[in-house]
Amino acid sequence: MIKLGYVSLRVELNFARNVYKTIKNLALDGMPIKAHDMHMTLMYDKENPIPIENAKAFGQPQRVHDGVVKEISMLGIDDTGRGAVVLIIESESIAERHEELSFFMKHSFDPFVPHISVAYDATEDDFERIKQAISVLVIGKSVVLYGESFAELKKED
Repeated sequence: MIKLGYVSLRVELNFARNVYKTIKNLALDGMPIKAHDMHMTLMYDKENPIPIENAKAFGQPQRVHDGVVKEISMLGIDDTGRGAVVLIIESESIAERHEELSFFMKHSFDPFVPHISVAYDATEDDFERIKQAISVLVIGKSVVLYGESFAELKKED
């Protein structure tokens, strides 16, 4: 039986393109995320992924969420000081949807931090350069997220 533990939202493409175009030429150590790959993880349940039938019943692919970028931060920093550069998003509808999903799934990373990753494996220097390059472009700006989808977890999880 196929079980799905990953729920994501797509990022409005024009917003994602503007971010990617701004950071792609910064000669980073880390890896900028291409516009069409930017997303928000709404739920990541390693312990109790749900059957595909439940995902079809509970999924809301047509629902659109509006958010505002509150800050640029780094998450998932490893022992070498590398991590993901992310846009922290504030959105009542995303928080509500995460809570709805929490009735039958458990997020494996507490607390839930609504964010859009813009670069992976970034150094502190990458973070500072990205932050400087995109702050005016994103801080306080609206972003639309849509296209909720469920998927299997990656095999290494």
